[in-house]
Amino acid sequence: MATVRNMAELEKALNNTMYMAIKKAQQSVYDVIQDFIKEYYKEKVFIDENGNASMIPKVYDRTFQFFTSLVKSEIKKISGGWECEVYIDYESLDYIGHSGLETVEMINRGFHAQTAINNGIYETPYDISANGHFWDDSLSEINKTKLIVRIFEEYFKKRGFNVTTK
Repeated sequence: MATVRNMAELEKALNNTMYMAIKKAQQSVYDVIQDFIKEYYKEKVFIDENGNASMIPKVYDRTFQFFTSLVKSEIKKISGGWECEVYIDYESLDYIGHSGLETVEMINRGFHAQTAINNGIYETPYDISANGHFWDDSLSEINKTKLIVRIFEEYFKKRGFNVTTK
């Protein structure tokens, strides 16, 4: 570990440590959400030509727009702290009949395939619904495992900081 000789060096060392801890936490959050998105795509909610459950729709080709829409922002030092985001870039989604936000909300509610909104109620023309709710399930997993706190705690302990969490 380097010797710190003044406040400027201390601030630089702490900023570097904080940046790397945030980067690790951001990547871990991204990985949890991406895993739930992968599970969504693996669900066998379609029926193939032999009447078997399949994860491949037969009435349309998957574009995988949603699969690739998860984004990590830049990590920024701001007044009083740091910020970063992990989010679905719903503005990049181009699905027929629905905005990107509507599509993401429908997927989180468990729908697969084209869904219609009738009087504020989401309906699908086929009986195609998912078991998972990618966003709700991701947040539940992150909170249940105390992922972010755990990552910060482990990261700082490995670097010699005395960390206590409550």
